This record gives sequence, C-alpha cells and structure tokens, in this order.
Amino acid sequence: MGKKNDFTPLEKATDFNRRSLPIEGGGGLKPPSPRTVKKQSSLTGFTLIEATIVAVLFSVVGITLLATFSSGIKIWRKVYSKDSEEGIFIFLDTVSSDLRNTIKYNSMSFSGTKTSMSFVTYVVTRGRLNGLGEGIGEVNYYWDKDRHSIFRTVRNLSDVYKNTAGSIRDVLDGVDNFELSYHFYDTKEKKSFWLSKWDKKKIPISVRIRLSVSYDKRTVSYLHTVDIPQGQVMY
Repeated sequence: MGKKNDFTPLEKATDFNRRSLPIEGGGGLKPPSPRTVKKQSSLTGFTLIEATIVAVLFSVVGITLLATFSSGIKIWRKVYSKDSEEGIFIFLDTVSSDLRNTIKYNSMSFSGTKTSMSFVTYVVTRGRLNGLGEGIGEVNYYWDKDRHSIFRTVRNLSDVYKNTAGSIRDVLDGVDNFELSYHFYDTKEKKSFWLSKWDKKKIPISVRIRLSVSYDKRTVSYLHTVDIPQGQVMY
C-alpha cells in the first residue's frame, strides 16, 4: 500500500471559502500583507469614500441637467409667447412678409379698414392628403377688440372660389389698440395721403401699423411701416 499523506492542522489551514491560508513558522496563521488587503478590497467593490464621491457626482450632474432643461423651457415659452416682446416682433415679421409679397390676382384685390385688411399673397396651406403646399392665396388680418387679439386667416385659391373658410390662427394677444392706414398717391394732385380705408383697385404703396400691446404689467406702443413693391410699381 502507498503511504498516505496526512497533514496536521498546523501545517495547513483552510478558511470558510476553501482558500488556503499561509502558516507561520510557529504554527499560527500568518496575517495578510497590506498589499494583499488592498488588492482584495479593490476586487470586492467601492470603498465608502468612493461610493460617496460617485453619489455626489451623480447628484451634481442631475441637478445641472434639470436646471438646463428648465431654463430651456422658460426661454422657449418666452420666445414663442404671443403676449411678449418677442411675440410682437414675430407678428410684425410675419405681416411684413405677407405684405411685401402682395400681388394683384384676377378679381381678387387689396381691401382694408382701420382694424382689418385682406390681400393676395404667397401662402402655405394644407393640400391633399394633409400635405403642406405653397402657392397663391388670400390672407386676412383682423383685430378682435373684445378678446384683445389679432387673428390671421389663410385661404388658398380653392377655398376662395368655393367661398369656404380656411385656417385661422391667433397671432398676437394682449392687443389694446390696432390701427391700419394705407399710403395712397394721387397722380392728379401729385400728393400722398394716408387713408384709414382702402377700396381702390390698386395696391397701396405701403401700410402703416399702429400697435399697443400689454405684457409684463406694462403697455408698449409700436409704429411699423411696410413698403409694398407691387404697390410702388403701379404709380
């Protein structure tokens, strides 16, 4: 029979995880070195300090993202609000673009009163299959005094000939006053006039817009004049 190898408890010891532990010369367990402890700690996970640092970093990043998102929402609301200064500039830019593109088209003519005007220009409307299409259409601006709002309606040629309503949109709120006047040049008298009503067959040379809007607990007045290229070439 072969010789059986027996080990005494002092020659070798085993921990609860079945790992061999080093034995000192006197028979006791040899304590692990600091390097071994550090290595084993790095393998088992984060230390308390590391975990705290990670938690703080995540908190800072989260707060920063939330603040950035909140600021972006506030800026977006301010820019696109119809009763803010930015909303007024957007309205004036829109009506200016519509007026500069005014044309005379068949029996459709420019007409205007003190608080409304209607004319032919290039518009974007919904076509078949709800697609957007650009072409000639009729635009109407009018002020609703009771609602303190200016509305813009758009009709394409199909809507005009069928006498059907087009799209309507509230383009400016908080309007306390809205006045329109139309530049007319009398070729006989060789004089220019500003009219409060336009019922001529021609297109006016320009349109003057007087506007008073309340926002941020204050009222601001604007005077804006738009020159119309097609109106100028008719004289």
